[in-house]
Amino acid sequence: LLVSAVGAEFVYRWLRPTERVGELYHADEAHIPFDLEDPADFDRAQRYLEVVPDAPRFRLRFKPGVTVHLCYRGYEGEGAFDAEGCVEFRTNSLALRDREELCAPKPEGHRRVVCLGDSTTVGWVVTEADRWTRRAWELLRVDEDGVHVANRGAAGTLLPDDHAPPLLTALRYLDPDAVH
Repeated sequence: LLVSAVGAEFVYRWLRPTERVGELYHADEAHIPFDLEDPADFDRAQRYLEVVPDAPRFRLRFKPGVTVHLCYRGYEGEGAFDAEGCVEFRTNSLALRDREELCAPKPEGHRRVVCLGDSTTVGWVVTEADRWTRRAWELLRVDEDGVHVANRGAAGTLLPDDHAPPLLTALRYLDPDAVH
């Protein structure tokens, strides 16, 4: 079922009309832009970013419990973006783009599937509801309410060893029954 859901997501993305978007930028909760590479914005960016611990090479991620917006200048499409061309990106207390309830110990009799991956898994520049991991969870819980899908994707994970820190975090805190 999960493989079918992922396949359907790829077919949907392939068939839907492409939307023209411009340059990506980051903004805070109030939609005030900040530049990750501009030294003048370093203090503001530091409120939202941290170095990924135990990563095999230097990487940044959004800190636990922050809300930022991923935006495009010159956005000309419709859909999930707001009027300013932005999508909200909120992290829970484990720095995952997922529900806070997954940070608590797994309830007795429940099962968890943890999904590792890159920006497609984390849902870079799509709404929370449009992430494929969220849609898979909704499909799975139709038949069984005690199944949960946790998103442990990380933007910029290109090499296999980039997935080791997210996997260790998943094993340590999320107690998965399966890892995809």
